[in-house]
Amino acid sequence: MTTVSSGASGRDGVEPAPRFPVVRSGGRSSDARLLFAVHGYARDPWAVLQLAELVDPGGRFAHVAPRGPHPGGDGASFYRVDFVTRTLDEASFVEALGTLGRTFDAVCADGGFDPAAAVLFGFSQGAGLALALAFGRSDRPPPAAVVALSGPLHPAHRVDWDDARARDVAVFLAHGDHDPIFDPGQRRAAAERFAAAGAQVTERTYPFGHEVSTEELSEVREWLAGR
Repeated sequence: MTTVSSGASGRDGVEPAPRFPVVRSGGRSSDARLLFAVHGYARDPWAVLQLAELVDPGGRFAHVAPRGPHPGGDGASFYRVDFVTRTLDEASFVEALGTLGRTFDAVCADGGFDPAAAVLFGFSQGAGLALALAFGRSDRPPPAAVVALSGPLHPAHRVDWDDARARDVAVFLAHGDHDPIFDPGQRRAAAERFAAAGAQVTERTYPFGHEVSTEELSEVREWLAGR
């Protein structure tokens, strides 16, 4: 794995908009597409890249993962979370989503990746951000596919959803049916919403809590092989 700085030097004395640092792995072919992997709370890029390696063991994709800027548990977080009140800091979420978009754009530009051929992949906090990055209002094209594991569907006051962006996008949504962090009902709501908008939705439920399993990753691997 190679750590890649996402910073850029300013031109004419103007500082560039901030971007997250990223770590890259995978992509054994010269024409590899991008798998942009977003980690969860208290995790880091290396943790989500391990999942990326398991769902794309042949390296069809270049795996790139940003690191959140805030401390969270034993790892990092993209936005501030108060686990006592079960709330998130709204301003830091908006900032995180904007910075994540700039980071994705920079990774595509620097690596020569087609954003419309990319796969957005996330677990937990990262799954909610991946959905928001894919289907929030934006001038960039929607991705080819989204994998969202055990994540939230953020409300409209937090994400400016543009459901039309979901048309023809392949979406894999999975959740543990005993998840104590994010209600599994959010997966069902996301599936219904994006399917109604024309997405090709695959929905799975597993008998566990807030985690991933070998069975789940195997299904994602088979699903991704057809994309």
